[in-house]
Amino acid sequence: MKVKKIYISKNEEAPAVIEKVISAEASTIILSLPKLARFSSAEENFELLKHEADAAEKKISIESVDDNAVDSATRYGIMASNPFFVCFDGNKWMDILPIRR
Repeated sequence: MKVKKIYISKNEEAPAVIEKVISAEASTIILSLPKLARFSSAEENFELLKHEADAAEKKISIESVDDNAVDSATRYGIMASNPFFVCFDGNKWMDILPIRR
């Protein structure tokens, strides 16, 4: 299984982002969205992205420091996270972890 990370610019529109996903040779795609990216401005873009990725048999996930983008992606069944936080228990995101003994 090939994995590819695709960096999206702030000004890229949904069709360009979706085309990058569909045309990627990898079966697993990680999209890196910057804060306030144009793609993230419309929640419908995440719905369309999920639909097209599923049709192309691509597994996608999103990483972004933009909480709205992470929330929108998650609403449409796309795994999403803020790369600066660590998933501690699968439900909560924490940036400071307790000492493990």
